[in-house]
Amino acid sequence: MKKFTMNGKEVENCGLITLRDRSEVYKVKWAGNFYCWKIISDDDRFNHTYEQAYKNYDAVKDKSRLVMVHSTWRDSDGRFNVLMEYLEGFRRLEYIENDPRVYEIEAMLINEGYFMFDFTPINFMVKGEDIKMIDLDTLAKIDDFIMNQNDV
Repeated sequence: MKKFTMNGKEVENCGLITLRDRSEVYKVKWAGNFYCWKIISDDDRFNHTYEQAYKNYDAVKDKSRLVMVHSTWRDSDGRFNVLMEYLEGFRRLEYIENDPRVYEIEAMLINEGYFMFDFTPINFMVKGEDIKMIDLDTLAKIDDFIMNQNDV
């Protein structure tokens, strides 16, 4: 099983949650709390970096429907790491079209000047009436995107 350390202390790996082409997500336990630890390889499909995306996350004022991000960093292999809240009891959203809450999140982001390149069901978790966007890797500033398009 993969080993993790945080601030020089070993973190308990509670198991793999998701394995995709460019990322892996683990449930970990550290300092008595559960977290999701995401490890991402760079993706040249998008014209921005993960550092930019999570800087944008920091600037979003209303994070009530976004997963809470605790820390981000690059590891010694150059992969981007995200430590975020573990959403106990949540499940993946199955269909975006049938859930108006997704469009409320999109409208909230647009009102604050941001948008997502990758707005798909796999990026949302639900529990009853609660919904959270969990994949913030492609969160972009609208003004930056428009400026980049004008450069083309």
